[in-house]
Amino acid sequence: MTYCKFHMGQLVDHQVHGYRGVVYGVDATFNLAEQQYQHLINAQVEMLQPWYLVMVDGSNKLAYIAESNLLVSTDHEHIEHPMLALVFTHFNGERYFLNESIH
Repeated sequence: MTYCKFHMGQLVDHQVHGYRGVVYGVDATFNLAEQQYQHLINAQVEMLQPWYLVMVDGSNKLAYIAESNLLVSTDHEHIEHPMLALVFTHFNGERYFLNESIH
């Protein structure tokens, strides 16, 4: 069993690229095609670690990020993303809560 450090609705920071976002999905290991892995990774990042789907704050971008590239965000402001209301119902000042009707 794989332990995942981050959870759905948690605010995170990308430690390499510096952007902030909210986790909306998780895979126990890399779960895309090998070609996509090579496209996503410039440096060696282990495929056999949890990978997270993240809505990037202040944009319409979605990111697929290895656990080793994420940090817990210390910024507890709301995330701005057009898909936010489709996945989450509310924000309590620390995390977002999933819209259970879509999961």
